[in-house]
Amino acid sequence: MAQQPPPDFTQAGLHFADASREMQLQFERINTVPAVQLQQIANQLTQLTQVINRLDQKIDRLEAKFENHNNNTMARLQSSFATSDDDPLTPLYNTVTGAVIINLPTHSGDITRLTAAQIRDILQELGHRFPNNQGGGIALLRRQLRIHMGLRAEPARGA
Repeated sequence: MAQQPPPDFTQAGLHFADASREMQLQFERINTVPAVQLQQIANQLTQLTQVINRLDQKIDRLEAKFENHNNNTMARLQSSFATSDDDPLTPLYNTVTGAVIINLPTHSGDITRLTAAQIRDILQELGHRFPNNQGGGIALLRRQLRIHMGLRAEPARGA
């Protein structure tokens, strides 16, 4: 392998000095840009900053939503091992706020005691959207809630 020559800081300093002179020249030329054009550039930079800030906020919301979804996926996985109505269920989180859903059943047997309105509220906190013409009544809502909680759509017979 050929030996590299030692560093030449004098040469590096000359390149740095050349670059510094070029930067100074470019900054001096900014005075030749009309003030109107500078104001347009400033306005465009302001608009660009606003767009970047909105994108940053959207990314933050997506990150939070992803984290909530991940937490719910893990909770569903844990709840999927429930084999009887008395087995505890893992709490789920509101997909928007990340807060634990308050009225969520703690055992699969509790689902039968919920009203249709309570189930709809829980499903909405889990991000479920209801079509305007969705029918099926309480039985369909209970199946949907069981699925959203990581349980089988229908309880096991004899459980």
